[in-house]
Amino acid sequence: MTLADVRDVAIIVLAVLWVGAGIVLLLVGFRVLVLLGMIADRLDLLTGAALEVLASARDAAGAASESARSIRGTASFVGDTVVSPVISVAAAASAASRFVGALVRPRGATRSGGQQDGSIE
Repeated sequence: MTLADVRDVAIIVLAVLWVGAGIVLLLVGFRVLVLLGMIADRLDLLTGAALEVLASARDAAGAASESARSIRGTASFVGDTVVSPVISVAAAASAASRFVGALVRPRGATRSGGQQDGSIE
């Protein structure tokens, strides 16, 4: 076998290797395209699910806002119709009790029952 024969065999082996590498490269490229298609489909599904969750969160936020408005109105109504009259009645009762206490208490007497000049006996 001469050097020219070795060269020819090496060229043939390299050509077969390059063809094999090209076929492998084509197969890998095809698989990458299939994988990208699958990823795109999954991404569409994920985007749809995310939009559903976002819509649900918006609905929940709207319901929470409506509940807060309702609670605010209820608190205002209760304050106006129940608490304010009770405070007014309690203030009037306290004023009446002080007025009666001032009328019944003898002149010169203090609340503690001691003398008015502050001396202790």
